[in-house]
Amino acid sequence: MRYSGETKDGQFESRKGASSADNVPDWVPRPAKATVKGSFQQNKQGEAGGVLLLETSELPADLVRDLHEKLKGEGFTVDANQTMNVGGQSVVTTTLENAAKGRSLQIVASQRAKDPTQVQIMFGEKSK
Repeated sequence: MRYSGETKDGQFESRKGASSADNVPDWVPRPAKATVKGSFQQNKQGEAGGVLLLETSELPADLVRDLHEKLKGEGFTVDANQTMNVGGQSVVTTTLENAAKGRSLQIVASQRAKDPTQVQIMFGEKSK
C-alpha cells in the first residue's frame, strides 16, 4: 500500500509492507534478520528524512550493538544511548550522526516479553 503527495513545501510518501523500503536511502541500515513493515519519507527544501519500521527476532540490545559497529565503520558517531526496562518491556534508544555527510539516525528497538522486537529507524539528511 502506498500513499504520496506534494505540498507547497515538498513531497511525502507513506508505504506499508515489504516493498516499502525500496525508496529508503541506501545509507539507512537494514538489519539482516529484520522484516520491513512500513516506511514514511519526506523531502523539503534540501532536507530529506523519514522512518523505517521493522520487526526482528533479535533482542533490542543485540540489534543496537550490531548497528553501532556497522555504522561506526561508515563514519557515524554515537551521540546518545539509553536502555530501559519498564513493565516487562525492554527498550533501547540510540542517536547517531555522520556530521561530514549531514546524516542523522535515531533507532528505537523495543520488545515486550517474548514478542518480536519492533524497530523504528528515524533518518534525516541535509543537502551539503
